Amino acid sequence: MIGSGGTNQGIYEVPTETARIAHAAFLKGDKYMRVRDELRPIYEDEGFKQLFDK
Repeated sequence: MIGSGGTNQGIYEVPTETARIAHAAFLKGDKYMRVRDELRPIYEDEGFKQLFDK
């Protein structure tokens, strides 16, 4: 999934333009992109983030 707006701030975030280009280059997806897209909700969870805060 591509975020909305400019570059995302989180440590696990891919810049929006990079994600857009990757999805355009791999129209059917790529296994690594799919894994990241599927796991995104885990990394966006506030409880999970607090476990790994620096």
